[in-house]
Amino acid sequence: MVPMADSNFWRDYAEKFRAVRDNAELRADWRQTVKVGEENLPPLVSWQLNGLDWNRRSIELEFITLARRCGPEIYPYIDSLAGWLEELRSRQALNDRNRGSGIESSPDGTITAHVHFGSILAVCEASAFICKLLESETLETERLERNRKEREAVATHSEAPIKEPSTGPLYTVPLRTHPRQFPNRAEWFAARLGERKWDRNKLEAFGGPDHKTTQKVLDGLPVRDAPLKRIVRGLNAHPRIKGVKFTDIPLD
Repeated sequence: MVPMADSNFWRDYAEKFRAVRDNAELRADWRQTVKVGEENLPPLVSWQLNGLDWNRRSIELEFITLARRCGPEIYPYIDSLAGWLEELRSRQALNDRNRGSGIESSPDGTITAHVHFGSILAVCEASAFICKLLESETLETERLERNRKEREAVATHSEAPIKEPSTGPLYTVPLRTHPRQFPNRAEWFAARLGERKWDRNKLEAFGGPDHKTTQKVLDGLPVRDAPLKRIVRGLNAHPRIKGVKFTDIPLD
């Protein structure tokens, strides 16, 4: 797993996105196509930047350059611009609007694909917002890492072993008031999501269970075998990280 940039990176790029003088007119239009019979495969998503006149092309290029710097820190194995725009969409940025859906059909009227579309308005503003969110998340990850190193340093000077807290990936198991019945399964699943830089909503788009079921697994609650098998299928839909087997899932 490629590590994410540090909190200073996200703080700096939040400021750079805010400095782009597009007057909140630049938007990113997306179109997602799910072909009939290929619902379990990753959907095809296309992007197009719109909203600025041709004589303000330099502003659009300025945004693209910043986005290409940020994209690989989230999705290192896909196009850098598409990766950053996908991060805005998958996190349901506040500016995601104009959503809709439709169908594609053959000449005989047979439905061949379902199409979903929408626009991220004021895409520079949305990017600055997500950068601040990533800064906040990374600050917490860095804090936990410092704590881990401090405990390791203490452990080397003490005969008594010190139990180390798991820092875990970016998408960690949330704290809950109820006891977790399957804690090892929850930790395993959170680690697999972290390897892919996915959150609970992202897995559903790749053939996994809905976000409520995904959250139950992260909470350590019992679920049936069927959604667990869908989790395996969704995890293996990643373009680069595969090899997950149903038998890999911890039983406790």
